[in-house]
Amino acid sequence: GITPNRLTWNIHVKISNEVVRGLCTSHPSRAFSLYLSMRSRGISVEVETLDSLVKCLCKKGEFQKAIQLVNEIVADGCIP
Repeated sequence: GITPNRLTWNIHVKISNEVVRGLCTSHPSRAFSLYLSMRSRGISVEVETLDSLVKCLCKKGEFQKAIQLVNEIVADGCIP
């Protein structure tokens, strides 16, 4: 494939983050799967996206997953 330049990579990151946030309301499991895929491919995850995922997990009553996600965020150097 084509190697992205800085502009196309930034667009890819923004779109990926928007899709995760959009999926949080209607398809939370798909949102979380996409988040994991983004992390494994080295795509930056925005703070707003992480916030949406934590809220989504809490609304579903999946508090342990939410805590695990916050711990991963902190381990990556992001202070929530």
